[in-house]
This record gives sequence, structure tokens and C-alpha cells, in this order.
Amino acid sequence: MPAIDLGSFEWPPSGGNGSGVTIYANFAAFPVSAPVGTLAIDASTGTLYEFFGGMWQVLAELGFTPGASYQQLFNGSSGGLINGVNTVFTLTITPSQAASLLLSGDNGPLFQGIDYTIAGNIITMAIAPPFGSTLYAYYNVVSGVIGVTDINGQGGSLTFTGTGGTTVTNVGGAFTVNSASSSPLTVIGSRAGPELIMAAGGIPFTSSTALTKEYIQGNGGAVVVTANPQIAAGSFDGQELTLQSTDATDTVEIQDGNGLAMNGPWIGGLNSVITFTWDLTNWVEKGRQ
Repeated sequence: MPAIDLGSFEWPPSGGNGSGVTIYANFAAFPVSAPVGTLAIDASTGTLYEFFGGMWQVLAELGFTPGASYQQLFNGSSGGLINGVNTVFTLTITPSQAASLLLSGDNGPLFQGIDYTIAGNIITMAIAPPFGSTLYAYYNVVSGVIGVTDINGQGGSLTFTGTGGTTVTNVGGAFTVNSASSSPLTVIGSRAGPELIMAAGGIPFTSSTALTKEYIQGNGGAVVVTANPQIAAGSFDGQELTLQSTDATDTVEIQDGNGLAMNGPWIGGLNSVITFTWDLTNWVEKGRQ
């Protein structure tokens, strides 16, 4: 086991009567409570904890291999929906070591193994963050070159991580990285050729991208959607759908009901717009005009 560098950490803490350091296989094996000031090591992550304030709290990350630092903001538009219900969030990059993750909410730092757990790049919260709140993630990733398209003249070891369509071209020792990834936006129909909506058919949705814009109008007159659900289900948490109606006469009306969480009925006339986000159960209204 590597040496433990406590730095300026006070041991034993004032008023504490801890009984030393114990190594456990993982955090789940820790006792529920212990004397104040007791130290314990999670062998699976190399993290040093102290028991105080009625809980185990992180003091140091032992044997940590440094890498490039990375930070990420969760505000409901990426990484997971913050709606008071969702507890699963996705980091943009998998941390080089789980113990390097520092997650903070509006009220300050959150404790790994207590307030949340992490597996790969997936964070699972013990309690869903309140609607409208924000999460901040700070963590280390494997050192490499991130977000560049030209690495000519770069030295050292370079690591490329990309989705399908990423290519690295070597011409005479000069390397260029190109990405052919698809757009995150899908547009269905157009102003001149909108989707024609029928009451019993509802509003179709088959997009697999993060953002979708769908032009709609009633089929042959004003339509009140009676289908159940009125809008077809999304495919993943956080997916966004914007409906734009294109006709002042052939309007489309949808009402709060199964599969929807709306701020009252919406009647789509000429240039009327409404936007939803999918939370795996409902299309939740985000805004309208």
C-alpha cells in the first residue's frame, strides 16, 4: 500500500477518539457509523475517508494517477435532466479514476458513496437534484489532446477518443484529425411541407438525435389531437422536441394528458411554437410562444 500523506490534516481531530486506519474492499463494506475521527481506506478506489459529522467524508485520494483536468456543468441541457425526479447523469468523458470526481450542487460539495455513486461515466444520485438546480463536476481524464483538429508539431504521447466518423490522416509525418459525426438536430417537414396531423393519429416522433424540430398543421382544418399518447414517446432522457405550427386556419391543439406535462392547452396556429423535453415518461413543456 502506498504511503499516506496527510499533509496539514489534523489527526486525531479535535474532540475525536478514532481508533486508527482500516482498509475495506470497497465503500459498501464500511460500517454505518464509527467513532469520530476514525480513518478508513476504500481499496477499490484508493480513497481515504474520515468519520465525522455523522458520516464518512473524503480526505485524500491515495495512489492517484494524475491526468488532464476536466469540468462539466449539468444544467438540464446536457448530461441529464434536472427535474426533481431524474437521478442518472452522464459525464462527457470517463474519469481516469472514479475517486478523482468532485461533484458539487447548489449547496456545496456532494460525497461520493453517500450522495452519489459512479460507474464508468454514469453518476447515480441518491436523491434527485431539485428542479432548476445545477450540478458541477470536476474530474481528471487520461492525458491527451482534446478538441483539436491539427496536431502537427505536437510531441509526446497523443490519445484520440472520438465517435464513429473520426479519422486521423498522416501525410508526410503531418497528422490531421477530422470528424464526420452527424448533426445533433433532426428537422421533420418544412414550412412549405409540414407534417399533416390527424386527431386519432397524433403527432409522430421517430428521431434519435438530441434535438428535433417538427413542422405541423392540421389535416384539412383545425384538429384537436385525441390520440393517446398525443405525441409519440421519445427515445432517451433529455431529448428535446420543438413543434412549429404553420397555418392560421388548419391549427393543431394538444392538451395536458397521458405522456405530456404541460402548462395548459396549446393551439398551434401560424408560427406558433412549443418546446418539450423527454424524461422517459412525459414530454415536459419547456416553453412556448
